[in-house]
Amino acid sequence: PASLFEFRATAQASDYSFYVINGEVTITGCDESISGDITIPDMLDECPVTSIGDYAFECCSSLTSVTIPDGVTSIGDYAFNRCSSLTNVTIPDGVTSIGDYAFECCSSLTSVTIPDGVTSIGEFVFSECISLTSVTIPEGVTSIGEGAFMYCCDLTSITIPNGVLRIDTNAFAYCEKVKSITIPKSVVSIEQGAFSECVKLVSIEVDEANEKYCSLDGVLFDKNKTKLVQYPSSKTTKNYTILDSVTEICYGAFSRAYRLKSVQMSDSVITVGLGAFEYCENLSGIILSDNIVSIEDYAFYHCAQLDNITLPDNLTTIGIDAFSGCSNLEKLVLGNSVESIEAYAFSDCTSLNGITFPDSVKTVYHGL
Repeated sequence: PASLFEFRATAQASDYSFYVINGEVTITGCDESISGDITIPDMLDECPVTSIGDYAFECCSSLTSVTIPDGVTSIGDYAFNRCSSLTNVTIPDGVTSIGDYAFECCSSLTSVTIPDGVTSIGEFVFSECISLTSVTIPEGVTSIGEGAFMYCCDLTSITIPNGVLRIDTNAFAYCEKVKSITIPKSVVSIEQGAFSECVKLVSIEVDEANEKYCSLDGVLFDKNKTKLVQYPSSKTTKNYTILDSVTEICYGAFSRAYRLKSVQMSDSVITVGLGAFEYCENLSGIILSDNIVSIEDYAFYHCAQLDNITLPDNLTTIGIDAFSGCSNLEKLVLGNSVESIEAYAFSDCTSLNGITFPDSVKTVYHGL
């Protein structure tokens, strides 16, 4: 019977290259000179177009508008990547899959509506769409992939629908105009840096029914308040005391919190994560927990106003570039348990007069 066999053919028609499998067309490429506003045909070689393949329109820099036909159900990886003049794309309701990097670097794209049938927003799908001001995420989406909206610098608001379970690493990082975010009750996983470098962010709120996360005064914590996940960069507080329950300050938690002048930790804090306080340009004083055992890479990178710091006796490791660029740092006291100081940990600390190493130090890497 015919249903047991796959018919596969390739052909060229008009501006498009494509192949046909079982009577359905996947577009694989187009003429490099294609430009302006286009409507992708719904039929090629008398067969319906059902898929836009990987890389099909990549780097078509003269395309300004694309209408995708109703019969299409999937858009492949990198399908419209780097279509830098593309201002508008009409995605039909039948689309259920949008591949990774599909619209990355579409720097003129201003708005997009994701169809209701899409359940997952892949990696870096709209990353670096620097003109994107609005996006509609449908209720059926359960995951927002790594870097999905990273560097969407003109995006002013984000609505995360109830039903989303996972927000991946850097999903909304560097969305510089977003002022507030609400996490729905459905979310069970927020990966590192999901909202980092959002420099206008004032508040992160969490639905009270959420079982994994909570918010206090606009600051995002896990439900038990043992992890400080994200402190909004533009929060107006100048002097902040970290809750007694917190044991971990997560990746990029205070990154670019430019209004902060001082931070006080309780002794419950054990770990200061990667880039936790990087580019806190007005942070001049910090009292560390006596029980910190690790200060990770870039933790206080370019905290230019930080002038003195005492590292606790329980600290064993100081990460790469941990205090690099702390140009006002004059006084540094190392604890008695430090064993490893990683590369460039204190590079460009131009005001630092010297460091006295305790006997516990076993390894000092190059470029200190």
